[in-house]
Amino acid sequence: MQSLSVPPEADRVRLPFEVSSVTAARGFVTDELEARGAARHVVEDANIVVGELVMNAVRHGRPHDDGTIEVAWVLLDGALRFSVCDGGQVDRLEASMPSATSFGGRGLAMVERLCGAWGYDTSAGTRVVADIPAAG
Repeated sequence: MQSLSVPPEADRVRLPFEVSSVTAARGFVTDELEARGAARHVVEDANIVVGELVMNAVRHGRPHDDGTIEVAWVLLDGALRFSVCDGGQVDRLEASMPSATSFGGRGLAMVERLCGAWGYDTSAGTRVVADIPAAG
């Protein structure tokens, strides 16, 4: 896990703090990547990562004061950087692999597997940032 930041030029969207925002976030990201001619596997990986990050924010976080979460993305040095920020605070985030019979708990492990790097910042809510390789 690394300390990653999101530059000001990143595309951003604020979405309601609800499960349906997973679908909305995936739609925004897919439309943007397809418009830029991204490879199909990059679009698919991006959908998994953004979906997991938004679901985790809604399931385990808190909304910002305006009732939303923020999703941001930008292409940087051959990687697609995603960020999902909610208004909650966590002490620590880590990828883990629960037992085969557990119903959940695999999201950050999938993010870690698909991404070249990921990290989080809790200085203003909880912002999880992940880089997906955008080439190859």
